[in-house]
Amino acid sequence: LVLLYPPVLNLLLGRAFRLLGKEAADVRLDFAALSEAALLHAGIFVAYGLFSYSLARSVTPEDPGLLFVTGVFTLALILGIFFLVAPAGLGAREAIQLAALGSVVGPEQALVIVVLHRLVDVSVDLVFFVSCVLAERLRA
Repeated sequence: LVLLYPPVLNLLLGRAFRLLGKEAADVRLDFAALSEAALLHAGIFVAYGLFSYSLARSVTPEDPGLLFVTGVFTLALILGIFFLVAPAGLGAREAIQLAALGSVVGPEQALVIVVLHRLVDVSVDLVFFVSCVLAERLRA
């Protein structure tokens, strides 16, 4: 969290630009901008949690719990970022999800949830990307 403190973040960004041999961007992040970004990002995770929970509930008669499912998928997403040998944490995210969900709903249902989750996740990403490209072309 210290890294998100604007003076610290601005210092780190300036050093990162210098390390890359680039001219430091004339951007100074402030508390308002970071707070707005953090709130929007938190909203994304609320929606992501609801999506994950809804998908899990559609597959299994057991209620794995909204907070549990949200936590599992969020943790897997975070740890997948640090799994640098695979794009988008492919494999690492699923292993975490399978282990955690399998302990609550059983391994077979966990596998169905995890595979469906990845398919829906990638499909929505692709539709959103194509929509943005088409909207940009129409605007031009």
